[in-house]
Formats: sequence, C-alpha cells, structure tokens
Amino acid sequence: MNIQVVSLILGSIGTVGTIIAGIYAFFSSLTRLKVELYLFDVTPRSYIAFMSFTNKSRMPISITDVQIVIDGKRYSCIRVPVNAYEINKTHNGVVTMDKQVPSMDFPVNLPALSGLSGFLVFRVESQIQSQLSTPLNFVIHTNRKRSISCKFSNSTLHLKDLFQ
Repeated sequence: MNIQVVSLILGSIGTVGTIIAGIYAFFSSLTRLKVELYLFDVTPRSYIAFMSFTNKSRMPISITDVQIVIDGKRYSCIRVPVNAYEINKTHNGVVTMDKQVPSMDFPVNLPALSGLSGFLVFRVESQIQSQLSTPLNFVIHTNRKRSISCKFSNSTLHLKDLFQ
C-alpha cells in the first residue's frame, strides 16, 4: 500500500472525528432548562409561586431573573430573600409550629445536571391583581441565553390548600 493512501485514510478519519467532536460539543453546551410550577397563589400585595428549575445540560447555568407577564407587561420577582409564606399551626389554642418560608436568592446557580426549587415573590400593582391571565406566562433569564418563555395553566395548588 502506498504511503499517500495511508495518509489519506488517516486524515479522513481525523477529519470525521473532529467534526463529530464539534457537533457533540455544540449540542452538549445548549441550554436545557426544565421549569416546573408546583404552586401559585395570589395574596393582597403579591403573587407567590413555588417553582423548580432543573439544569439538564452538562454545563453550569445561572438564572438571573424570573418575570411574570401580565397583559404584555413583565414583573420581575423580588431578588433578595423575603418571607414568602408563614406557616402557623395550632392545637387546642397553643401554637405548635410557627415557621417563616423565605423566597429564593438570586442569581440561582445550577451546576451541571442538577436542580433547585423554591418560592418566588412577585410584587405587582393592586389593579393588576384581578387581571391574571390563563395560562400563566413566565420569562426566565439566564447567563447563557437571552430568555426562556414558559406557560403554565392556572389550575395549580394554592398555599392555603397545601398547608391545611
């Protein structure tokens, strides 16, 4: 066999391997974020959502903001931890449990193939409270993509039902 033929075969194998490695690197670096809404409740001053974020890609991702869209206007969640909900349980007039549940702290950093869940609090104007649309529209901003839009039905569990 001629040395030029061997060189051509080895070069072709190397080229195909490089192309396959490039395609694999491209698809493994895509943003694959799974977002789930488990709970949504309306309070007199805000909306409270319990959401789960799962990073299904092999690279870390950081969620920088979560917004709810109402009539085309976006409302960001509160980025510093606040008391999202307070659980009070009594038995025979005696308080048996009193717990403050904080909201998530931003940015939410998700390592590869991991997830995190927590409460999000959205402060909105009082006249917007009655204009909640179905489905609920959320926009998630990350450090690796401009934004991810999510729609959820408004038939989720409410806080008062969860802790009773």
